[in-house]
Amino acid sequence: MPNRRDRGPFALPMGLLWFVSAVAIGPISWIIAPASALAQYGLSGAGWFAAFAVVYFVLERVRLRFTRVGAWFHFSLITLGTVLITGPYFVLNTIPVSTPGPEKIALYRTLSTATTVGYGFSLLGLAVFIGVLVQSVWIAVRTRT
Repeated sequence: MPNRRDRGPFALPMGLLWFVSAVAIGPISWIIAPASALAQYGLSGAGWFAAFAVVYFVLERVRLRFTRVGAWFHFSLITLGTVLITGPYFVLNTIPVSTPGPEKIALYRTLSTATTVGYGFSLLGLAVFIGVLVQSVWIAVRTRT
C-alpha cells in the first residue's frame, strides 16, 4: 500500500487501475463493433484486465510489497498489446475495400504483423508480471525469516 509520501501516478492502487481499465474495454469494444471479432477480443481483453485487477487487489490487501514501476510497466505492456491486437480488427471494419485484390492481401499482412507484435507485447507483459510476483514473494520470504 502506498504511504503518505507516495504521490503522483505511482500512488494509485494497481487493483483499481486494472479494474477501471477492464470496465472501460468491454463496453468500448461493443460500441465500436457489436457482435464481431473485435467485440470478442475486447471482452477477452477485459477479462484479462479484470483477472489482473483481482491479483493486484489481493497483493495489496495481504500487504505483499511489489515494485510499482514493474507493475506499471506490466500494465503499459499489456495495454499496448491489447491495442495492437484489437486495433487491426477495428481498421478492417472501418476501411472499405471493394474487391479482394492485392490491396486487401497487403492490408491483411500488415495488420496481421501488427497483431503479432501486439501478442509479443502481451507475452512480454506477462513475463514482467511473473517477475513482479516472484519479487514480491522473494521480499516477503526474506523479510519474514
